[in-house]
This record gives sequence, structure tokens and C-alpha cells, in this order.
Amino acid sequence: MYEPQYSQDHNEERKKLGLPIIPDHWKIAGLSSEHVIWSDPERENKLEHRIPFHASKRVDYKSGTLQRERDRYYGVEDYVDANGDLQRERLTITYYYQVDGDDEPRWRIALMQDEKRDGDVFKDGKVTLEEAEEILREWGIERLNYD
Repeated sequence: MYEPQYSQDHNEERKKLGLPIIPDHWKIAGLSSEHVIWSDPERENKLEHRIPFHASKRVDYKSGTLQRERDRYYGVEDYVDANGDLQRERLTITYYYQVDGDDEPRWRIALMQDEKRDGDVFKDGKVTLEEAEEILREWGIERLNYD
């Protein structure tokens, strides 16, 4: 059995970096030797009732070294993907602690929705953090889930 790393005990550091924290009521949805996925236990209910929300945080670490954190949010609108399947609009914000030996942290935003943003359904790396925060506010969500 694996022990999760960089859990709620790392929340103060997240605040210093401007990252969302892991709420105390969230549960582990996935765990391996190199990552842990934390999820809102009300996820299915919120999806079913079309409540926009911060759904999960995946924390990746390699040999105990923190690599990245990926936060996923869901809106209320549906869209049809390239395979013709109905999907819920979602936004994923990834924070890289270090990339290719670079000491500067980096952000990567992926937006999945039917319209907006040049007509692309999948906007990976084409959305800025400021635009992502604006989209989340439109959905009624604050990216930073603390005061």
C-alpha cells in the first residue's frame, strides 16, 4: 500500500504559490507510488445536478520529488466531442514545479467546451491563467479555494 505524499499537510506551501488547496473533506480517488488523486466526494451529485465545481486535484511526484499539480473543474454545459460523445465542459489547470531543469514554475491550461476560444473544442495550452480564472468566475467558481 502506498502512502499519499504532498497531501493536506502541504496546503500552506500551496497558498504561498497561489495554488488551490486540498480541502479537508476530499477523499483519495487514486493512489500509486508516483501520484495521488484527491476528489470532491460530492462529485457525482454535482455533475448530475449541473453544479459547477472544483472536482479534483492530481499531485504527481517522482522518487518523492514534487513534479506537478493538476486541478480539474466542471461547468454546467455539455458539448459533443470529436467522437460524437456528449461531454461536460471542463477546465484543467496544471502547475509544473520544474520543467526540463528550469527553476521557474509553469502553468498549462486545457479547456474543453463547445464554443468560445477560436471555435476549438479542445484548447490545450492556448488559455492563459487569467482567462482560466475569468472562465471559472463565469461558472461561479473561485480558483483559489481559501481566503
